[in-house]
Amino acid sequence: MKAGLACLPEDGDDEESKRPASPEEPIVQLEQDDPRAIDFRNCLRIWFRKVPFSSIRLHEVQQWIYWSIFNVDLPPLEFLPESRRNTLHWALDLLQKRSGWVFEEGSNSQAQPMRITIDDVHLMWRPLTYYLIVNAINFCVMQWYMNEWNVQRCHYDDIEWVLSS
Repeated sequence: MKAGLACLPEDGDDEESKRPASPEEPIVQLEQDDPRAIDFRNCLRIWFRKVPFSSIRLHEVQQWIYWSIFNVDLPPLEFLPESRRNTLHWALDLLQKRSGWVFEEGSNSQAQPMRITIDDVHLMWRPLTYYLIVNAINFCVMQWYMNEWNVQRCHYDDIEWVLSS
């Protein structure tokens, strides 16, 4: 989240630092109308089901950050270990600076965050049915070609083609 946030001169040279554009440079809050902040907010909205950015509240952002970092639901803040609370506040601070926006306190049930998980995916009958239908259609079309157009199926090194006689 720090990428592109160091406040550098227009020519890109930073005379005061030995490492220009370093992550150690102080990060400033972007203005609300900064194109970088606007672009970031538009990308961030995707994770909150594309609701207007102004409707995203602090609680949902904290849930999303906590899930992203620790892959568990956010417990009540008073039960968070100090190290996790500090990490959450640090990430929230960077997110607010990057977005040029300070999230309002509270919660909005319309802006629930999407959370990616690496849990097992349980598939049902739909893929099997899909494959059976596609294979049946392919079989019928091939039979029609063979009967109507007198074509032959040929194979060479696992490559299949139809050849008209």
